[in-house]
Amino acid sequence: MTQHGPRTMRILVEEDLLLGCEAKDLVFTLIARIGTAGGTRHVLKYAGSAIRALGMAGETKMCNMSIEAAARGLGRSRRDDLRLT
Repeated sequence: MTQHGPRTMRILVEEDLLLGCEAKDLVFTLIARIGTAGGTRHVLKYAGSAIRALGMAGETKMCNMSIEAAARGLGRSRRDDLRLT
């Protein structure tokens, strides 16, 4: 039986976050749009100004919560100088 690697689904969020909006709120909004099985056979890749505004802890939380959307493995966010040092 042939197995194929996971596809990548890019999640781009460019809007300003409302006061009090956290990473889990973005993940639950994503799940409301794509469904609890919407990430099946995908690795979710997060990008955009709203994701950057969450900071490193928020991005990490989003990546870890990707499993709630049935994503294969964890989500990923961007690499930059902050994460490389």
